[in-house]
Amino acid sequence: MVVGAYGDDDNGDKSGSALVFVQGGEEWTHQAKLLAPDRAAGDWFGDSVAIYGDTIIVGAEGDGDYSGSTHHVFVV
Repeated sequence: MVVGAYGDDDNGDKSGSALVFVQGGEEWTHQAKLLAPDRAAGDWFGDSVAIYGDTIIVGAEGDGDYSGSTHHVFVV
């Protein structure tokens, strides 16, 4: 399971992250914390997440240095 945490502030205000959990029996265990490659404030990394098999896709609405709204997608 992947949970988006776009408000995570570990790498700056609203830099974001995505948390990966694995199921073992009836319990879920935190396995990894994914961060945007540039780890910049305002990226909102984790504002959207998807998982298909072993592939994780994480969106980052605020990523980029462009004027206006940008949205980058990272395949993990």
